[in-house]
Amino acid sequence: MNNISLENFIEELQAMINAIVTKLQELERVHTLRLDHLLARVEELEQWRA
Repeated sequence: MNNISLENFIEELQAMINAIVTKLQELERVHTLRLDHLLARVEELEQWRA
C-alpha cells in the first residue's frame, strides 16, 4: 500500500515539474519574442539615424 502512495506521489510530482518546465518554456518564448522585437526596433532607429 505504501508503494502505491509513493508511486502516486512521484507521478504527481513529475506532472508538476512538467507543468513548471512548460510554463518556463512559454515565458522564455515570450521573452525571446520581445527581445527580438526590441532588437529590430533598435536596428530601425539606427538606420533612420544614419
